[in-house]
Amino acid sequence: MLQLLLTPIYAFLFAASPAQSIDANSKTCTGVFDQPTTGANVRGSGMVTGRVTNPAGTYPWLLVRLQGLQGAWPQGGGPVQVKPGEPFHVHVTYGAPGDSGPFEVFLVIVDPDVNTALKDWVTQTNRDHEYPPVPFPNVHDGCPVTTLVVNRQ
Repeated sequence: MLQLLLTPIYAFLFAASPAQSIDANSKTCTGVFDQPTTGANVRGSGMVTGRVTNPAGTYPWLLVRLQGLQGAWPQGGGPVQVKPGEPFHVHVTYGAPGDSGPFEVFLVIVDPDVNTALKDWVTQTNRDHEYPPVPFPNVHDGCPVTTLVVNRQ
C-alpha cells in the first residue's frame, strides 16, 4: 500500500506564491499525453509519452498518485526534458507492489521555486530511500494541469 507521510519540510514550499502573468511573448502552456491512453491497463511501471509547451522559466513535471489519495509522487527524477517539436518520454512507477486500481498521472508546469522543492525531494528520497508524497504543487499561473487516468491491475 502507498505510504502517506507528509513531510513538513516540503509543506511550506507549496504555499501560495505571488501570482505571475504569462508574458504575451511567451509560449502558452499546453500538455497532452500520447501513451498510455486514458483508461489503459498498466503494470507497476512504464513509459509515459506526450507533448508539452511551457513558457520560458517554467518547468514541466510528471506526478503520479492512486486516485483519491492526497499528495503525489514526482516521477522521472527531475523535470520533464523538453525538446522543441519532440515528444517527452518519462518512466513512471504506479505505486508500490500490491497496489491496484485507478492511478492519476499529472503533467504540471511549475515556477522555479516549486521546481527547486521538487528537485530537493528527489535528492532527499534518493539519499534516504523513503518516498513520502509531496503536497500537490502550485502550478504556474495560467497553466492547466493535464491529467491521465490509467488502471493498474
